[in-house]
Amino acid sequence: MLLEGKQVPDFHPQGTFLCHLGHLCVSKSEHSKIIWEVYYSWVIGYFKVEKIVVVLQKYFYWSKLR
Repeated sequence: MLLEGKQVPDFHPQGTFLCHLGHLCVSKSEHSKIIWEVYYSWVIGYFKVEKIVVVLQKYFYWSKLR
């Protein structure tokens, strides 16, 4: 719908990305890849699952779409 120029509440394009209320949208097919990247990242360090979820929710909108 956004590609057709129609307004969609709470969503907006940001370059080639889709955002939801300021968070980058992540399709369901990409969830495990991002979780793996954050979990094994040397930048973020090793945290418990709860901390990883908090960090991811700060920046990403976890879409239920493929």
